[in-house]
Amino acid sequence: MARCQIVELLRTCQSASSCKQCILAQNMRYSLRLPRRVLLVAIPVLMTACDPGISVRQITSRGQSTVGKVAPENSVALDVKTTRQLIGQAWYDPEIRVTNLTSFPITIENIELATTSKIYAKSTARPETSPFEIQPGSTETIHVSFRLDDAVYRVFKQPAELRVHYQHGGMEEIARASVVGGSRRQAD
Repeated sequence: MARCQIVELLRTCQSASSCKQCILAQNMRYSLRLPRRVLLVAIPVLMTACDPGISVRQITSRGQSTVGKVAPENSVALDVKTTRQLIGQAWYDPEIRVTNLTSFPITIENIELATTSKIYAKSTARPETSPFEIQPGSTETIHVSFRLDDAVYRVFKQPAELRVHYQHGGMEEIARASVVGGSRRQAD
């Protein structure tokens, strides 16, 4: 029975308090109001109380005095863009800005993610992550993917380390950046 029909029935009935049809109509009218009110209150409360996402962001690590572009002379600086994803996802796709602060070109050889339980190799070979050269004073952005063995929120409970392996003049070096997971609100 539609709401307008219920209201019309209640208006036209002479003995609304005793008529079975009117009593049923009144019950239907009130029973529709309660679920709507509950939903109108419950949905916003649940949406603000639950944060099903995680932000993985760069932090200052041991042996690293700064984060991002500001790094000691004759080094390679890493700036890892904060990612936001659902806590149950089993992948991590960071965007890494690599700045060559040395006076010689470097060649990026490999990128890996070292967590407390495992070292993950990059899982996709995107063209820009193949060995490529970065000139002195230049910055390049690298997109890389890691497929994790566990949910992202478990992998990043403890700080992890992104390692960029590079070569210069026949020597192999590693640039490091620490990353950690937290609620989306912490990253903002």
